[in-house]
Amino acid sequence: MARVEIQPGAVERLTNDMAQQYLRDLAPLILVLLRFATPVDTGVLRASGTLDQRIYRDAQSRIIRFRFPATSPQGVEYAQIIFAGRREVRPVRAKALRWVTKTGQVVFAQRSRAVPPNRWTLRVFRQLGFRDVQVMNRR
Repeated sequence: MARVEIQPGAVERLTNDMAQQYLRDLAPLILVLLRFATPVDTGVLRASGTLDQRIYRDAQSRIIRFRFPATSPQGVEYAQIIFAGRREVRPVRAKALRWVTKTGQVVFAQRSRAVPPNRWTLRVFRQLGFRDVQVMNRR
C-alpha cells in the first residue's frame, strides 16, 4: 500500500489560494445579496456596504469581512442598532421626546416603542447554506 503525505505548507498555500479565489469570485455576489436584503429607511445603510479586499486569519480559519459602516450622529453603527434592536425610549429630563420625520413633520411623544432585532445578515448567509456565520461588533 502506498502512502502519500501532504506537507503542512502545501495545505496552507492551497487554503490561501482557495480563500483568495473565493474573495475574488463569490464574495462580491454575496455583498450584492446583503445589500438587497438590507432594511431600507433612507438608503444610507444599504449604500455603505463594503467588502474588505483582505482575508483575515485566526487560529484555524479565514475571515472575509463584509462591513456596513454607516454611523448615526452619535457615532453608533446603524447595522449594529438594527441587528441588536433597542428597548423602549422615554425622556430622562424632559416631558416628551421630539423628532422630525422624513416628511419634515415634528413629532412629540412621551415614549418611543421598543424595536425587535432584525437579523438580516444571518438570514442571507443561512439561505446561502453557511453554518458558521457570526456578526462581530468591531469598533
